[in-house]
Amino acid sequence: MSLKTSKEQFEKAKESASKVWVCFKEISKNLCKLFFEGAKTAIYGFDGTDKWIWSKIETKNKLMNMMKNHLLKLALVGGMLVYPWPHACNTSNLPSKPQKSENHLAYGIDMSHFNDFDIKKLSEENELFRNDADSLTNPKEFIIFRASQWEGKILNGERVDEGLNDEKFAEYFSKLNAYNQACDDTNEQIRFATYHLYVPSHNTQKQADNYWNTLVGVLWEEKVKNQTPILDIEMEDIKKSEDTKQLLNDFLECCQAVEKKFGKKPLIYTSNSAVKDFFRNDERFTSYQYWVASYGNNTITPEDIQKEGSNVLNNNKDTTIHQFTQHGKVAGTGTQKEKETDINVVKRKNLNTFTTL
Repeated sequence: MSLKTSKEQFEKAKESASKVWVCFKEISKNLCKLFFEGAKTAIYGFDGTDKWIWSKIETKNKLMNMMKNHLLKLALVGGMLVYPWPHACNTSNLPSKPQKSENHLAYGIDMSHFNDFDIKKLSEENELFRNDADSLTNPKEFIIFRASQWEGKILNGERVDEGLNDEKFAEYFSKLNAYNQACDDTNEQIRFATYHLYVPSHNTQKQADNYWNTLVGVLWEEKVKNQTPILDIEMEDIKKSEDTKQLLNDFLECCQAVEKKFGKKPLIYTSNSAVKDFFRNDERFTSYQYWVASYGNNTITPEDIQKEGSNVLNNNKDTTIHQFTQHGKVAGTGTQKEKETDINVVKRKNLNTFTTL
């Protein structure tokens, strides 16, 4: 045990001894009072009508209760005094704290304005979460919020690009931040990250700017730079593209613009098939990490992940986050329509992908 720890234990023991002495003096004084009042009552007697005598009985009862309370304190404080001493001198008897493997899994959810968000229910009712399988584990170690997206409109016959905030991002983040600030134990805080929904064929620099400005407006610049940015490119958009090469060129520009803003490469969210068929075949994207949506034809359950681990994480060094189901049942979340939530898993060593303020 370190000198600092031994000193702390010694100070606790001194404090405990002081409390024992205070309790002892108070009990002795109260016992004397009780004996004196009892003797007076025995000498003078009472007939059941003398208010003075009844007051003595009340006094006696109060003193007895006080004595019981102090004896309880004495027992508790005495325990405090005795217990720390062996460990202050010797740590060989202390049980070792189990260490979680770096590959141990941590679970979290992602959400946008399509989801409900009741932080109280999420924090109190999800010691274990349920899917079609039995309850398995805690799904609230991190939350990934959609922060922004891009939209094109036709206005007076002309196309107008418009950057949008997710309409619930500021509200939902405020709820999470308030919860974290109220946590006495930092280990109970919920980590978070954010993402921007990329839309092809729109100005890539403006999309990066919109993502950055959205976060700065809700957080503040210094904290935004601590974030790991994430860009979401949907497989559906890739499939619809008539020129996949140009689409990837534009998306790379957006990734580079985001990296310049944040000072770090963004994670890329997309489907497992998009990573296999497009990104891993393009050497320009080999230095990126991925958040992969892979549902096993919607048959992967939390139970599967717990028992067998995530093959998507285990078999791919470029994959940081695995979104393994769209059908999670997590209290306090769920889309307004389906009442279901995306659930994600990461290796514990990658929890630093997410932050708390």
